[in-house]
Amino acid sequence: MKHEERRRFLQQNWGLDCTCSLCRASEADIADSEGRRRNIEELRETMIDARKNKFYKDAITIAGDWLFYCEEEGLAPVMVEYYDILADLYELNGDLENATRNARLALDGWVRFGSVDDAQLEHARETLVRLWEKEEAKSW
Repeated sequence: MKHEERRRFLQQNWGLDCTCSLCRASEADIADSEGRRRNIEELRETMIDARKNKFYKDAITIAGDWLFYCEEEGLAPVMVEYYDILADLYELNGDLENATRNARLALDGWVRFGSVDDAQLEHARETLVRLWEKEEAKSW
């Protein structure tokens, strides 16, 4: 959602006239933010496409770029989604150590920040359990 659309949404739905730092920013800063947000969406789509085509290492690299723009925009809830996606990608790539680390971060994030629905939290729990079971089976 673009800057003006977000402001309009807040005004129409909540009666809020947002005065956050971005809403008070210069036109150039707002344009930079919009560019980063477009990059976030494009990188997410590219990452999902790479995963679908089984280019897991490429998807992991793209996820790093996605993270950079998310951090630049201060989009913490997206960070939780990032960890969730990375856990999946590392698991598909056979890297259980990094998959487990990211699954733990995802679960912690969904618990702390909450999720839109319980399915995200439950998915993170199930992923972590599955990874622990794989690690245990591997050690036998």
